[in-house]
Amino acid sequence: MPGSTTGLLSRDEAGGRLVVGDTNMLIAALIVVLSLTTMVQFAVFFWRARLVRMADSPLPMGLDTPGAPACNLLQSNDFHRLHAYQEVCPDLTGGNGSNLRSVYLYYRFLQSLDALAEAILPKGLAAAWAQGEMELCGRYARVVLCQRLEHNRTLLAEFQSY
Repeated sequence: MPGSTTGLLSRDEAGGRLVVGDTNMLIAALIVVLSLTTMVQFAVFFWRARLVRMADSPLPMGLDTPGAPACNLLQSNDFHRLHAYQEVCPDLTGGNGSNLRSVYLYYRFLQSLDALAEAILPKGLAAAWAQGEMELCGRYARVVLCQRLEHNRTLLAEFQSY
C-alpha cells in the first residue's frame, strides 16, 4: 500500500511525530524473555520431578514395617506434622542434607491456591489437583524424615559399638 509503514512506530522526541523504530532490539528482547521463561519452566519441572521421585522412593527397612517404633508416626501424609517432626529430629549428617524449605513454600502456595480456587471456581475443580499435590508434599516429607531417622539410627549404632 502506498503511504503505509513497514516497521514499528515510535514517537520522535523533538517533533512529536511518528518514526519507524528499530525492530532488531524488539526481536532480541523477545528472544531473551522467551529464553528466560523456558529456563524457569525447565527448573520448575526438574524440581517437581525430583520431588515426585523422592516421594515415590521406598522407606528404609524397619521404618515401614508394622510394629516399628516410628510406624504410627510415619503412616501419616500430614505435611504439617511431618515438618514439625523434622524440625525436632536432629540432622547428624553434618551437611545441609534434604530439608523441606522449598517443599514447605510449595505446600503453602498450594494451600493459598486451593483457598482461592474454592472461592472462585465451582467446588472440586482445582481442589482435587491441589489436594493431590499437597499429599505428594506429605509423602516427600515422610521419606525425608525416614531417611534422617535411619541415618541417625545408623550413627547411634556405630557410636554404641565403641
